[in-house]
Amino acid sequence: MRRTAYGMAGKEALSRDLHENRQKQLKEDVVALDTFEATASSGNDGTHNSGSDPSGSGDLQPSRPNGIKSGDLERYTGDLNYRGLIMSHGVLMVVKDSDPAMPVHGISDNSASLFGREPPEMFGVPMLDFFEERSRIQSAITMKDVSLANPVTVTVKPKDGSKGVSKVNLILHRSEHGLLVDVETLPPTENSFAAHQRVRVGINKLQSTDNVASMCQLVVEEVSSTTGYDRCMMYKFHEDMHGEVISECRPNENLDSLLGIHYPATDVPQ
Repeated sequence: MRRTAYGMAGKEALSRDLHENRQKQLKEDVVALDTFEATASSGNDGTHNSGSDPSGSGDLQPSRPNGIKSGDLERYTGDLNYRGLIMSHGVLMVVKDSDPAMPVHGISDNSASLFGREPPEMFGVPMLDFFEERSRIQSAITMKDVSLANPVTVTVKPKDGSKGVSKVNLILHRSEHGLLVDVETLPPTENSFAAHQRVRVGINKLQSTDNVASMCQLVVEEVSSTTGYDRCMMYKFHEDMHGEVISECRPNENLDSLLGIHYPATDVPQ
């Protein structure tokens, strides 16, 4: 019984220490961001904004004369978790699924890349009007858990009314804002069988590895090959929840390596 009580106390102490470390790291990150922004806004003549050192030593100091306030922390974490950006290989659509017509309520500003239409042309238009296989989408949306239908492979309907030629995958998610639809381009040669074969080959490779380092490197290489991303990394999380890059794949060798870099715990969205 004493061992159990001690174990519970130890877990509570560890949890408390982790929380305190995260709060400390968060405050340090806010100060680091201030310094970075002050550097970025420096004039060509060497003058700095209000975050500069009044002594003229040239060392930038954080512009927090009254300390860090809770609002500063909220703004910083909000900027980290909600950047307002998406990956360039697809289009994000927000559909008002509470309306039977399912009109487009919001869409990313790169809509023309797939639909040939700018966002203003798509607002208020039923989502189904933009795809050939209407019934396939309707069947997926009626499911209680729409994620079970993912991905929904359909054809984009061209703006001029001709037969669609662009195959895309729709990834559906329900949210408080409506139905989120990730529209991702699908290579012409892609099909479910090819994807299965590629995954199976990757699993066979993983089973042949004999150490953790090799396995981690193989994972990022396979993910990179599958997704086509410019960079894939694997993190190792330490006790204070900060991350260390332990493996990396960079098909584009012009990118700087981030292998071995440590990132603060606050960089990971909560």
